[in-house]
Amino acid sequence: PAGNVTLKGVVADNGKDSVVAGGTFPGIPAVLIGHGNHIAWGVTNAYADTQDLVGLTLDGDGYVVDGKHVAFKTHKETFKLGKDKNAPIVEETWKTSRFGPVLPAGYGGWVGPKGTFSLLWTAIEFPKENGHMVSAFWDLARAKNVDEATAAVQNFSAPAMSVNMAFTDGTIAYRLSGIVPRRADPAQRPDRVRDGSKANAGWSGMLAVDEKPHETNPKKGYIVASNQRVLENGVDAQANVGFEGARPSRAMRLDTRIHELVDGGKKAKTDDLLAIQQDITALDAIELAPIIAKHCPKQVAGFDDAHVAAFCDSIAKFDGVFTEDAIALPYERTAAALAMETLKAHVDDALARQVIGQTFVQDALVDAAVKEEIGAQWSPLFDDPTTKEHDGLDEFVARAVDKALPQVFEEAGTSVDDWRWGKLHRLSPRGTLARVPVIGALFDGESHAESGTSSTPRAEHPDFDHKMRVVDGAGLRLIAEMSDPPVVRMVNDSGQSGHFGSKHLFDQYPLWHAGKPRVLSLSADDAEKVKEGALVSFAYLGATNPDAD
Repeated sequence: PAGNVTLKGVVADNGKDSVVAGGTFPGIPAVLIGHGNHIAWGVTNAYADTQDLVGLTLDGDGYVVDGKHVAFKTHKETFKLGKDKNAPIVEETWKTSRFGPVLPAGYGGWVGPKGTFSLLWTAIEFPKENGHMVSAFWDLARAKNVDEATAAVQNFSAPAMSVNMAFTDGTIAYRLSGIVPRRADPAQRPDRVRDGSKANAGWSGMLAVDEKPHETNPKKGYIVASNQRVLENGVDAQANVGFEGARPSRAMRLDTRIHELVDGGKKAKTDDLLAIQQDITALDAIELAPIIAKHCPKQVAGFDDAHVAAFCDSIAKFDGVFTEDAIALPYERTAAALAMETLKAHVDDALARQVIGQTFVQDALVDAAVKEEIGAQWSPLFDDPTTKEHDGLDEFVARAVDKALPQVFEEAGTSVDDWRWGKLHRLSPRGTLARVPVIGALFDGESHAESGTSSTPRAEHPDFDHKMRVVDGAGLRLIAEMSDPPVVRMVNDSGQSGHFGSKHLFDQYPLWHAGKPRVLSLSADDAEKVKEGALVSFAYLGATNPDAD
């Protein structure tokens, strides 16, 4: 039935069939998020740094490493463009270095001066270790305890993910899955181009399990993994795991809500935890909105002063709670414009658009710079190099409002009621074929207003280039009660079918929107009674790695 994927009899558990239920993608013979007889788990992006750009010093037909000439090697790739026996065949020959394949000439973009770069990537450098990505999920599903689950998680090798786990024995745990490379020279940061003129620009293996971030049964009684950075500042492992992560607002809000539930030894109820998935309070907005309002201009060229006053007043009154009816569009547009206008004062427009979404840019522009500016010192970021005097927040907020106000007026309307969040922040569930020309509209669902935003626990990210429509977010919601066996509820934001005309194309959306997941059956007999189809068998042919699944 819709919302229930149950696979039976695939892994053996002490001579008995094991069952796993949860969610997956069509064509993948494993459940990626779900539960087994003794475990439930969730997976989310850890932002671990598993790629390095290495700048090469060219020398004739090769490159220089530690003062010595090294010749390039070559690797040939062959592509057949079609199934027909006479389909054209294209061959590409790539140069390779000790630091991986050499990227096309002129590659580099905003990462540094144009030059010649090689790519170090765990998917290329560790072929044997990447050979068990499918079986890793079966091993995880049948794990009885944290040790068995930890071993399974390490074989889920790419990309590195944050895995939260709970067990019927009462254990909760966090593990960073996959391969994290050990940088030979930790002084060369993983978020910078590495110096390929030195041999230690490369990797010297991978981190051991106990060297990666991990946690089991913390004293506070809960674990929050919400895409935030998984390491503190100054930790040695940052030189390998990296510095990136989502901005911490969601994780901080989750921590506050859960702490309130368990404060003083209280036991949280399952439905209380489930309700937190629908939390729509943005801590960053609570902090930033009054600052923007304080520096909001009284005039904007081409607009009536009363309209400007109403626009700024709505920012001042916004409490950071992104309900569908919240007057949130002025704040959200202005906050985004403030970051962009600040960045554009120091780099060209093209570069600003490339990097504006990076977490470190947002942290520097919004968190650090604003706090400096309203504190005892001026921030150099709020100082346009083309002007003589220090511009400050007044000038940059004025620039932001100058961009945001006409955009809100054009997209939403000119009255305060037009600036409701749900007027533009809308989700259209889309089938797999929605992007196909001509027939794509048949797979595009009805548009619905949505609460929340990217920095709230109910993470529904607006597309600033397309009138704030929801483009990504928490498309799957799951909650597990670790009884024996576990009782797990799950729902996704559309349905279980991509077929036009199917009753399951978008039938889960109302439950997802309301935060009401459905119980996943762990009984094969129950599933058998209501199933509409079954995956009987599968085969994968053509594996070249003898150790692979």
